[in-house]
Amino acid sequence: MPPIFIAQNYLSAFSEGFEKHTRLYSLRPLPNSNPLTRMPKKTVRITPLRLFSLKNFRRSLSHENALPQLALLAILVGVITAFVMILFRSFIEVGADSLFGINSENFEMLDIVVRFLSPIIGATLIGVLLFRLPSNKRETGVAHVMSKLSEYQTRLPVINALVQFFAGGIALVAGLSGGREGPAIHLGATGASVLGSTLKLPYNSIRILVACGAAAAIASSFNTPIAGVIFAMEVVVMEYSIATFIPVIISAVTGAVLVRAVFGSVAAFTVPAVDLTGPTELPYIIAAGFVIGCFAALFVQLVELFARSKISSYWVRASIAGVLTGCVGLVIPQALGIGYDTVDLILAEQYTVSLLITFLVAKLVVTAGCVGLGIPLGVIGPSLVIGATLGALAGTVGGALMPASASPISLYVLLGMTAMMAAILQAPLFSLMAVLELTANPNIILPAMLIIVVATMTMSQVFRKKSVFTSRLSALGLGYPPAPMTQYLLRTGVESLMTRNFLVLDPETNINELRQALVSHAVAGKPFPEWIIVESEPTGETSILRGEEALNASNSNFGSPPKLDEMPQLKRDLPHISVRSTLAEALWSLEQTESETLCVRELTNATVGPIVGVLSRRHIVNHSALTQGPPISP
Repeated sequence: MPPIFIAQNYLSAFSEGFEKHTRLYSLRPLPNSNPLTRMPKKTVRITPLRLFSLKNFRRSLSHENALPQLALLAILVGVITAFVMILFRSFIEVGADSLFGINSENFEMLDIVVRFLSPIIGATLIGVLLFRLPSNKRETGVAHVMSKLSEYQTRLPVINALVQFFAGGIALVAGLSGGREGPAIHLGATGASVLGSTLKLPYNSIRILVACGAAAAIASSFNTPIAGVIFAMEVVVMEYSIATFIPVIISAVTGAVLVRAVFGSVAAFTVPAVDLTGPTELPYIIAAGFVIGCFAALFVQLVELFARSKISSYWVRASIAGVLTGCVGLVIPQALGIGYDTVDLILAEQYTVSLLITFLVAKLVVTAGCVGLGIPLGVIGPSLVIGATLGALAGTVGGALMPASASPISLYVLLGMTAMMAAILQAPLFSLMAVLELTANPNIILPAMLIIVVATMTMSQVFRKKSVFTSRLSALGLGYPPAPMTQYLLRTGVESLMTRNFLVLDPETNINELRQALVSHAVAGKPFPEWIIVESEPTGETSILRGEEALNASNSNFGSPPKLDEMPQLKRDLPHISVRSTLAEALWSLEQTESETLCVRELTNATVGPIVGVLSRRHIVNHSALTQGPPISP
């Protein structure tokens, strides 16, 4: 905007404000009184305690760029997430050691009968424990977190987190096929949500804290803090902004450091030093990426088929998943659990081609069955295992076709892991950063970028498949992510934009009493009220009147002074909204009620508090136009 227009706008605003105050000061004083000539000076003393109060802290978080406050909260979220991750991993490891005398991955060492019965008993136990719960209380994992982020208040119920912790832990101990990263993300996000709800923080800041919890969970699970940050931005919130990026980094680093202090900094996989032999392999890598993209689409399709099963009883669905896993465990025990130990064997080339093919089919089907039938496990870990198997097969075939120039099979294993995870999650940048942190080998970046692009586009463009998470949300009728403008409005709280310049009066107040109230307002040293709110105590009904209109009415001569409730300018049935709400929720409320203004209140679950501000549609539209470009449609 040219400077001349900015100056004109400021001059106009100053003139309007001056005229308002001039008109107010020209009011005839009441008989035997001249309060405007005796207006005292009001001195407000700001103490350090008041400056750093929790109320002011909450108010500052309603702004979109409250970085210092969010950074402090991000540290707390990282600590909470790390504590929960330590408990969850300890629960799994202690459970596996106590029941079977093995670590949580070494199911191959179990007796054949135990391998068969363990998943069946575990799944049946989960089904019996949870079948009486409503279906919404059984929602877990990354898709559940994303569904709550699509809501205005971003409340992650504690009951779902408890289901995720115990049922997910039982499933992993019993050997059901799935990953622990999805449960970890859910638990970390819920911890952040509970922190925000306990402190009664604005909902826009809770959204950022949920992303912080997800990042800390991924960083703690893989020892990959950068990948955790990218996952939170690319998969969970699906946007990049400085206000979100910095707190997420802080939380991921905090969580990773604390978990490393307990479990050590050992990488998830033992990766040898590998490098691409030459550019002549690039066409073959492109072909391998296409094949991996086909298998990723097949996996998502199988998950959808199992999820759409007509079996309504949850314990029956869980039992079927257990029986399926148990039968597979009889023949292919490597398919039980997550399968990270199998990835180490594949990287060490301790396998046969027939075993790879059999394991691939078994792991693909049994994981899709467990996830699709409702076992509260994730897909990130299994996607790495399936991708490693496909990569080993691709490397074996490539070595046979190009014996003189083929790269080591371990390189293709890493590429397969990266491509499969990127395609299933539709998160190319996260997958690239994850493999880079896991391998600490920059030589893999070029071929990894190529195979990621091909696999991701094959799934999304050729087969028209969404990620396994967004597919779940689509089945629930939820569109994700929100539109860019909606995302911006979700990042900003109503308290940052509402006006506190208002006056609350009773509907029985007449025009003369209104004039006296305006004079008293001026005597108190307060600015001219922008709004006059008419609130009925018995009914709780709220109406509103512009301050200028009230001033004009008070200067008019009436034979019998009318009451405020009788004024035709009064806008009735004013909607209410919580002071913790976002601008997106405020705009939705205005559209639903076909109103132009709403009252902002101190609302809790039990009580309706006092009015603390007024927000109009014009405020939101103008704010969006100044900060984001063209205004949204009013």
